[in-house]
Amino acid sequence: HLIAAFSGFNQRPAVVITSNEMKAKEVYGELKFYFPKACWYFPAKDPLFYSADVRGLAIEEDRMKVFQALREKQAKVIVLSVEALYDRLIPKEIWESFILRKRIGDELPLETLIPRLAQMGYERSEQVESPGQFSVRGGIIDIYPITEDTAYRLEMWGDEIDSIRVLDTETQRSAHRLEYITVFPVSEIVVGDEQIEAGIEKIAAQLKEGAAALRKQDLAEEAERLEEITKNFLDRLGQQRLRGLESYTPLFYEHTVSILDYVDPESVLYFQDPARIVEKVKVLQDELNNSLEGRLKKGHLLPGQ
Repeated sequence: HLIAAFSGFNQRPAVVITSNEMKAKEVYGELKFYFPKACWYFPAKDPLFYSADVRGLAIEEDRMKVFQALREKQAKVIVLSVEALYDRLIPKEIWESFILRKRIGDELPLETLIPRLAQMGYERSEQVESPGQFSVRGGIIDIYPITEDTAYRLEMWGDEIDSIRVLDTETQRSAHRLEYITVFPVSEIVVGDEQIEAGIEKIAAQLKEGAAALRKQDLAEEAERLEEITKNFLDRLGQQRLRGLESYTPLFYEHTVSILDYVDPESVLYFQDPARIVEKVKVLQDELNNSLEGRLKKGHLLPGQ
């Protein structure tokens, strides 16, 4: 009640931080009553980032919708747990530079579109059926944006967009026309060719150093495991399979930020039960330290992580 009252009184966006995900969902449900179209829940990823590669797209969809709401000034209230503040993001201006905005009549050459969508985290398929996919068949491009509940079909005339329509993914038929389309990245870490090249150089240098250090300690098996993990990662980069790279953000960007760098700077921060938040931070830090120690001993840590 207090947060809703203060937010209505001072007309400033609110960011509500809780001690855990369960409490964040509870507070979100309550605040949504007061701000039904302007309250958003920002889910945290697993801070023990070893599981980042195996989760589905559900969390990405929810988080990307929050990024979209923030960018379009539709978010009056953001609710998140303290875990979400541990998630490292690339600078806001860099992430926004990868947003694809196109209108009827704009040029959109396939030779630049396909690698651009791959960098944004989209997966090419025969036909789009779920968010995060795109397909190309002749002069027809289908895209299912991660932030939308429907897909879109672009019909091309050469390199020029001739029409944009809503696409029914079940019947694969297009419906009413649109004037423009905005496609947000699937991934929070978006890397271009320049970042990939720089990341590969860092990986190669650190791999050589790390493997040599392990072998010097008579840990040949761990060194081989590290080399195998790194090779698989480099193969993914070479194939532009760029989903699930959030754990490796420091390999591509020296400067990272948190979700607080994406919100309106005029936002008011509300801490729900500060004492519990402090305790949660201590627990999270201990878990992260123990996880790092264990992965280093087993050779499961990719160079640069």
